[in-house]
Amino acid sequence: MCLVAGCKQDPTAVRVDVHLGSLSYDELRFGILEIIEGDTTPPPVLVDPEGAGRKAGLSGGSEQDVVILLDDSTDQHAIFCDVAALKQGLPVGDGTGIVEAHRHSIASVDVYITAAPTDDASAPGDAGGGSSGGGGSLGSGGSTGVGGASGAGGSSGSGGRTVGSGGANGDAGRDVRAEGGAGGASGNGGTGGNGTGGAGTGGSLGTGGAAGAGGTGAGGANGTGGATGTGALGSLCTSGTQCMTTFCADGVCCDSACTSACTTCTLNNGQTGHCRPVMNKSVDPHHVCVNAGPNGCTDGTCTNAGACTQKAFGVACAASCASMTARSAAGICSQAGTCQGVGAVPCPAGTPSCVAPNTCQ
Repeated sequence: MCLVAGCKQDPTAVRVDVHLGSLSYDELRFGILEIIEGDTTPPPVLVDPEGAGRKAGLSGGSEQDVVILLDDSTDQHAIFCDVAALKQGLPVGDGTGIVEAHRHSIASVDVYITAAPTDDASAPGDAGGGSSGGGGSLGSGGSTGVGGASGAGGSSGSGGRTVGSGGANGDAGRDVRAEGGAGGASGNGGTGGNGTGGAGTGGSLGTGGAAGAGGTGAGGANGTGGATGTGALGSLCTSGTQCMTTFCADGVCCDSACTSACTTCTLNNGQTGHCRPVMNKSVDPHHVCVNAGPNGCTDGTCTNAGACTQKAFGVACAASCASMTARSAAGICSQAGTCQGVGAVPCPAGTPSCVAPNTCQ
């Protein structure tokens, strides 16, 4: 399709092939400049992205192309092409390309769109997991056995010379207490007539039983993780663990991470806790919008569309050196709000090197 009305046969033109990948968008804006070699003034804008360069109502697609008609006087001049992708009025990507124009010919240039950073609301902010439960205690060992019973004492000896036998040793206990059984009582001496009464021998101590081995108890199961926070949207917080949503943004529990340019979770009028755009030239609360100073293209504030405020496309800015040996012919503000150096002017023999910001010395 022709971006500028009045397509003609054998035109001097540029075909801009825009590569958008999987980017979601509904509008493209084309800004076209003519770069005249050696000219240090801002280059003329051939297509204004806020005017004829706007193509709205697009249904997406990974590839788009437009043909831009040029005047024949642009023959052999460099054409700077800046393409911005938008969705619902907000920038979602930008890309640039340069091509040389030729009379009665259509020159092609590829422009690859780089997606702008976005706020990822699907990932938790700084939510912390709950503590794990403690393991169960080990089981207690088996109890020790009880000691054996005492041996019985020997009975008294019968009359005569024979002495009474001592009591037998006590039986060891069946269980496992490590103490011996008590010894048997001494036997009584015999009472026979001329015979000498023999003293009964005391029974030996019973032998203690061996210690029983108690089985080790099984460990308890691990406890479950702790619950998430209970803070409702808009309640004060210092950590995502305090919020039901797991997001703590701008000091309150929020419905998303809310870290992108010109957004806040602390708007009043019932919006606290919801990530909303910041407008009306307010300073970007997250400082994604940079105040680049008088020679830059952004001032750190937000537009009524919730985007970074920037100078118009093609406005002069302080470009950097084109190379170590050449100045940029001019610095212009791109649609992305960056200062883009275009063209090149070789540094003269007496001052052969280019130093920041854009000076030959």
